[in-house]
Amino acid sequence: MNEIITKLDEIEKKAESILTDAAAEKEMMLKQLEFDKREMDRQYASMRKKQEEEIKQQLDASAESDSGGKTMPLVVFNKTALDKPSEKTDVVLSFVKKYSYQQVFENEEYKVYAKKN
Repeated sequence: MNEIITKLDEIEKKAESILTDAAAEKEMMLKQLEFDKREMDRQYASMRKKQEEEIKQQLDASAESDSGGKTMPLVVFNKTALDKPSEKTDVVLSFVKKYSYQQVFENEEYKVYAKKN
């Protein structure tokens, strides 16, 4: 009987050790996951900021290279972009306002803006 009790105690100690190791591993994985998420969020924000700046630079470059306002870009927004604005949408809307664009067309899905001379 003592042998059985001793064996059960050994099994219980091994089980406790396994559970302790698993809990420690889980905690490490959770910390790494939190770190990775913060890093991905930071990289995503940086990427979005870079894209917004590139859009702004492209729009401004097209306006600055324009001779007499005849080749200004046409700006088309779909309904989703205007219903749920983003930073990119805001950049383009700022361009539209800065260069005094006017809405020239609208239907259920799109709004079109052009530079009127």
